[in-house]
Amino acid sequence: MANMPTTLLRSALALAAATVALVLVNAGGSRVSGAIPAFAAGDARLAADLAWLWLGGIAAAWAAAALAPAARGRHVLAFFAALGVGALWWMLDAGDDFPAWFSIGALAGLPLQGLAGAWLGRERRRGA
Repeated sequence: MANMPTTLLRSALALAAATVALVLVNAGGSRVSGAIPAFAAGDARLAADLAWLWLGGIAAAWAAAALAPAARGRHVLAFFAALGVGALWWMLDAGDDFPAWFSIGALAGLPLQGLAGAWLGRERRRGA
């Protein structure tokens, strides 16, 4: 087994990479949605942003699982637990600024994003 400081550093870097993946996919998708006139504003824009948020979550879970030095599932769980707390805080703080379907979609999608990303980032056996 690798020494403890190296493992801790690699774990922290895996979670940092997951955060970067989430932000980059979400921000990039928001720019793409803003460039398409059909998604310029309103519910269509929120739906597009929610889709990008979900894709960003899948990318984040993949990064956390693929880059984790050990216990891939626990890295994904830790990342999404922190993300869930942040999303819940955001939802309570935002109040009526966003429609209920958007807030529920942002929270309800977290487990699916985590599972999909963890599945994509799983260790594959050779020859299977």
